[in-house]
Amino acid sequence: MNSLNLVFTDTRDNGRMELVMRIPNSDTKLYNGEYQVGKVDGFLNGFEGIFGFFTHNDYGEKPFFANSGIVRILSLEDNRIQGYMDVTLVNDYGKKIRISDTFRNY
Repeated sequence: MNSLNLVFTDTRDNGRMELVMRIPNSDTKLYNGEYQVGKVDGFLNGFEGIFGFFTHNDYGEKPFFANSGIVRILSLEDNRIQGYMDVTLVNDYGKKIRISDTFRNY
């Protein structure tokens, strides 16, 4: 199974968002394109798709988990990535937040 971990941190406010993308076929590589975010129930061992979570001091100690949205990979070469995300996350209390932004690591 091929996977990609995207980690975004805000050291000033101790904010963190992580997206784990997994595709089922180990012979298939992640490529430029759009990937759907769906709710992952249960344990992560062997899951397919995108799992994500968000934590931040201003939102309490309960994490938010990805519920829906998209991650669009615009460029993926060697260790360089560029893309866009629009993800809705929900905590245990039903509170929702939406994070929508571009990203790149170079």
